[in-house]
Amino acid sequence: MEPTLLRKLYDLPPPGERELYVSIFARPVELRPGVELRGYAASRLWEAYRQLEVEPEAPAPALRK
Repeated sequence: MEPTLLRKLYDLPPPGERELYVSIFARPVELRPGVELRGYAASRLWEAYRQLEVEPEAPAPALRK
């Protein structure tokens, strides 16, 4: 499934509208033995979340639709 997902996220959107996605896990996570769980977030959302950890009072950035 990963190649299909990567194509949808990076190849289909036109240049200038592509999001950068980052892993939300610091290290590999297994759902059960032999089954890796991966999670990704749009980097702008991840950075907004990380900023809330540092400055809880900061307003969250507006989301694109």
